[in-house]
Amino acid sequence: MFKGDKVRIILSDVASKGIYEEIDMCFVGGGATVLAFSEVGKESLVYAFIPRLVFLDGSEGEDTAKDTLVVAYEHAPNNPYLPRIEFLESCYVSGPELNKTCKIYKMPHYRDLRQSDHRAWVDMKILHKLRADGMRMVYDRYRAETNGSPSMTFLGNEAAKMTVELAKEKLIKKNPALVEALEHLYHGIIEQGRPGLTFEFNRRNVGVDRAGNLVMRDPVYDSDITVRIKKDRKKREENGNSD
Repeated sequence: MFKGDKVRIILSDVASKGIYEEIDMCFVGGGATVLAFSEVGKESLVYAFIPRLVFLDGSEGEDTAKDTLVVAYEHAPNNPYLPRIEFLESCYVSGPELNKTCKIYKMPHYRDLRQSDHRAWVDMKILHKLRADGMRMVYDRYRAETNGSPSMTFLGNEAAKMTVELAKEKLIKKNPALVEALEHLYHGIIEQGRPGLTFEFNRRNVGVDRAGNLVMRDPVYDSDITVRIKKDRKKREENGNSD
């Protein structure tokens, strides 16, 4: 699918597959674990579909990154850096690249960040550096203590925690709202109980609201899930099957 493609999405009961809603939607974008759509004629809202994952070895997985945003927003609904996200339901979804049980979330459409959004651009650069510094510090400590090879698949939470600690140290007086947002996101990460969940800040996963404020619309990812998806994709390609 390409951005702007119009598709018909069918929602069904998970157990019976009985159809209860059909919606004409417009493809907004996607990643390794999410497809995002808006309703045709209602482009101010975005619906994120997170499919239940089944890997080649028969095991299953679930990306809980959006759940960290839900937790953060519920605890700080007035924080300008947090997206106004809501979990809607789990159901069976039929549509292009779907046909799976999915969790569905709703949030406003935040436009992409541009370099001309000076204040938001500066905030994004600050977040990017905090995350890079936090990750490096955790990796260095792990190497010193274990002489092993660090990986986000088991150090993701630690890197996120260090990012928050650095933010407290450097920004608590300059930008307390940004520190608060990071703290609540970290609490959301810990609630999921997955060590691979961590922060990621770049132009692609942040947006801007109507007032020009930076919004962290997709700042958390599960490195363990991402690695498993890449391994499965490689195996499929080796076997001549890219589905």
